[in-house]
Amino acid sequence: MRLATLRTEDGHRAVRIENDGMVLLPWRDLGELLERPTWREDAQADGETRVLDIAQLAPVVPRPQKVFVVGFNFPDPDLLPTPPEFPSIFAKFARSLCGPRDALHLPDPSISTQGDFEVEPVAVIGKAGRHIPLDKAAGHIAGYCVGNDASVRDWQFRNRPPLIGKAWEGMTPVGPWMTTADAVDLASLRMTCEVDGVTMQNGAVSEMIFSPEHIVSYISTLVTLDPGDLIFLGTPPGHAFGRESKPWLTEGQTVRAAITGLGDLVNTCVADPVLYQSTPHEGSPA
Repeated sequence: MRLATLRTEDGHRAVRIENDGMVLLPWRDLGELLERPTWREDAQADGETRVLDIAQLAPVVPRPQKVFVVGFNFPDPDLLPTPPEFPSIFAKFARSLCGPRDALHLPDPSISTQGDFEVEPVAVIGKAGRHIPLDKAAGHIAGYCVGNDASVRDWQFRNRPPLIGKAWEGMTPVGPWMTTADAVDLASLRMTCEVDGVTMQNGAVSEMIFSPEHIVSYISTLVTLDPGDLIFLGTPPGHAFGRESKPWLTEGQTVRAAITGLGDLVNTCVADPVLYQSTPHEGSPA
C-alpha cells in the first residue's frame, strides 16, 4: 500500500495511491493518519478519487515532530576507512522538507555555493515507542520512502555536529509516497541520484552498516519516537563532496533521487534570495 499527503484547494489531505489515481482519506495528512492505532485499516477507506498528480504531493509527512538523519551508514573507503562503532545521528526540521516535485532551494550564492545531493532511504515511524528492543523495532516502522539529504557543505563543516549545513529551509525533498513496510524488500532495492541526467550515485540499500531496526532502537534510547517521525538512513558514495572535482549544485540543475520500488524525487534547483521575512511566508515547502 502506498500513502501520501496531497496539497488541495482546502489544505493537506492524506491519500492512498492506487495505480494512476489517488483516493482522498478523511485525515489532514499522512502524519495525522499514522497517529491512529488502526491506521492500516483506516487507510483502506473509500473516498473521492482523483488522477495521480505527483507535482501536487507535499512532503510525505509535512510536519513531523522529529526528523533524524544517519551519517556514514554506507561503506565509503575514501571518507570512512573503518566502519563506525555507533550510528552517527543528527537532525533536521520540518521546514527543511519539500515535496517530490518542488523546487530545491539552494542558498543564495552570496551565502554559499556548496550545495550537495544525497539520495537516501527514509523510514517513517508508525508506532510510538521509547527504549524499543531491537526485535520489536520493525513493528514501529510504518513504511519507507525516498529522501534527498541535500547539504550545504561549507556551513556543515563550520562546526560539529553538522546541523547548520543540513537543515536549510526547503532543501530536503522527501516522498513521493510512503510504501508500507510489508510491501518493501529493502535487500532488493537500489538507489540512484542523477544531476541533469548524469548518474552520480548508485548503491544497494542492502549495504547499510546499521539496519533500520538498529537505528530505530538506538534513537529510541534517548527520545520517544512518534508516528510520522522521519529517519533518513544514509547515502552511498558519489555525492559532490566525495568527488575530487566537487560538482556542487547550481541554479537550474535538476536532481533526480530514486529508489527502485519506492519512486523518485525530481527537483529543480533555485537560488533562495536573501529577503527579510518578519512572518512565515506563504508557499512554505511544508
